Amino acid sequence: MKFYIDITLIPGVDVSYGFLWGKVYQAIHSELVKLKDHAEKVPIGVAFPEYLNPEQRFPLGSKLRFLAADEAGLEKLDIKKCLYCFRDYIHCTSIRTVPSDTNIKYVRYVRQHPNQSGAKLRRLIRRKAEREGVSIEVAQEQFSEDAFENLKTPFVRLRSGRTQQKFCLFIQKVPAERLINEGFNTYGLSHGSTVPEF
Repeated sequence: MKFYIDITLIPGVDVSYGFLWGKVYQAIHSELVKLKDHAEKVPIGVAFPEYLNPEQRFPLGSKLRFLAADEAGLEKLDIKKCLYCFRDYIHCTSIRTVPSDTNIKYVRYVRQHPNQSGAKLRRLIRRKAEREGVSIEVAQEQFSEDAFENLKTPFVRLRSGRTQQKFCLFIQKVPAERLINEGFNTYGLSHGSTVPEF
């Protein structure tokens, strides 16, 4: 992974981080689907430079980074065209070279499938809040801290292209020892491939 492009999300008064992340990621996913090879792999990975940064208002932060082994991969993705309708809410850099610092660490971003109890707990909290006419935060206070352990992974709300059902794409960051490029899925995530963290 030698080249990258950064996108900075800029929410407005009428557009929240969560809404913007969902729309931008949905558009990117649609473009990555077009780049699949015969093995269902994509040559572009994603990174989240501000992942779980306590100074950010959204768990994934405000930056989304695309990385590829060559410039041609990023040019083929054509992010500016893909995200043109969001031009008032994003800033996109040109293609840049990954720093050649020997101290760069590597990570992998993987799709995490939360267990059923986590999804069930979210439904229970939402129902309780609606039933009692209170906020989600107030309803959460009545559940034990242990119950939220698997809800700490950041996620983006998306819609399935096939079924049109809404779902949460949970994204987990896992430290890695070296760069591995075996391709990524159509969300830019991988259980095997890694990306540089800088």
